[in-house]
Amino acid sequence: MKSKLLTFCTATFLALFSFIPLTHASDNLMGVIFYADWCGSCKILTPRIDEARKDKNLDDIKFVVFDMTDGPSIANTKKKAESLGLNDLLQTYGAVTGFMVIYDQDKKETIQTITTANTAPEIVSAFKAASKE
Repeated sequence: MKSKLLTFCTATFLALFSFIPLTHASDNLMGVIFYADWCGSCKILTPRIDEARKDKNLDDIKFVVFDMTDGPSIANTKKKAESLGLNDLLQTYGAVTGFMVIYDQDKKETIQTITTANTAPEIVSAFKAASKE
């Protein structure tokens, strides 16, 4: 009985609060995903990020993938980072993969790191919290 009540309460809570729009700060936020085809953590995290991105609250968030799969992918990632003004971020994390950072473009700082420990709802909540800063 407890699990049914908990499921009902959780579903009700999510239904009530899933359409709260992000504030204007979301214009400055982006999700930068450090990815590689061979990365086991990426295979766990990517579906969670994909699920989180379906939330209407994240419609205005730009997501960028830094692909570290191989030499050509890394070269393309370096070009992408340069064109987006994200060289410092790329240099900070290098070729490490299996995570995403919530990045504030204006402040040039990482707000939060998302890993396989985070669920899709937690990812959405992290962006909501970051948008209020």
